[in-house]
Amino acid sequence: MAIEGPLRELGIHDVFQLLDLSRKTGVLNIASKLRHNQGMVYFDSGAVVYAAIRSNPHPLGGILVRAGLHCSPNSHRTLGTFPEGTVRVSPGPFNTHREISGFLAALRKIASARR
Repeated sequence: MAIEGPLRELGIHDVFQLLDLSRKTGVLNIASKLRHNQGMVYFDSGAVVYAAIRSNPHPLGGILVRAGLHCSPNSHRTLGTFPEGTVRVSPGPFNTHREISGFLAALRKIASARR
């Protein structure tokens, strides 16, 4: 079943929440006639796994990362990462070998700079 219509009635954040709560898998196509642009957000069981926009040559979230507390706060206390948390990496089914390699190279560079 396709959902289509202007976001005047339902905000984009409401759409994301609906897709998350209903654990939907698929692609959300978003078009802006005003900006002559289009984007796609890919969901897997309600989670965003990839996003891209036509006007941006760099995919949004080629490899998604999230900073903060991801598990129980006690787990972070045990690991010594409380209250700052950690970074969770979420590669998805659309990630290429090149993207993974680029991400790992950036991670190595960050890690070596912190030593």
